[in-house]
Amino acid sequence: MQCLAEHHRFRAAPQAHLSAERQHLGDEKWQLQQQEADILHRMLGLLRYAADPRHLDLSDHPELWQRIARIDKDSQVQNRR
Repeated sequence: MQCLAEHHRFRAAPQAHLSAERQHLGDEKWQLQQQEADILHRMLGLLRYAADPRHLDLSDHPELWQRIARIDKDSQVQNRR
C-alpha cells in the first residue's frame, strides 16, 4: 500500500519529488523518470513476491493469483527486450 500511495503522490505532484541538491543540474525530466522507474521497480518486486506461493498463499483467490502471475510474466518478457 505504501508503494501505491507513493505512486499516487508522485502522479499528483511530480515536481515535489525533485531532489533539491540536484536542482542545479537542470535535468528535471531525467530526475522524474528515475523516480518513476524506482517506484515501478518496487511495485514489480512486490508483485513478484506475491506471485510466489512460498511467500503468499493466494490459493483461495485463484483469479487474483493468475492476474499477478500474468503481470509478473509480462514484466519479465519486457525486461528481456
